[in-house]
Amino acid sequence: MVFLNPSRNIAGFTLIEVLVSMMVMAISLTVIMSLFSGGLRSKKRAYDYNTAVELANNKIQDILAEENLEPGIQEGEFENGYSWKIEVVLDDTAISDSDIKIEQALRLYIINLKIVWEQGEKEKEYSISTMQVGEKQGLGRVHSS
Repeated sequence: MVFLNPSRNIAGFTLIEVLVSMMVMAISLTVIMSLFSGGLRSKKRAYDYNTAVELANNKIQDILAEENLEPGIQEGEFENGYSWKIEVVLDDTAISDSDIKIEQALRLYIINLKIVWEQGEKEKEYSISTMQVGEKQGLGRVHSS
């Protein structure tokens, strides 16, 4: 039979110390892993919004390059899963300026663009609006005085 000598120092850890240290490590790893996954989700979300902003900028530039804007709604899809909807609204208020002789009424077009995409189970959107001044069709030109 072996007896332990209480006067002898035995180096080592008790079972309680080992269990407590393992619990601290498990909790720490869980927190670290959730931070990493949150960072990855944020990166994906930022990438999606950046893509939407670039697509919106390109689409707005295309619509502003058109010579004859027509009021109405247009919709379509991009190849990468994003879709777009443009609403062109004609503001009936004529534009006038004391320095410009107006032979016809200028029209103010309000252009609203919405880019939509799926992110997980949710639908996300990015909207932008701008204005364009155009000539009323069938009338003369603007002359500076």
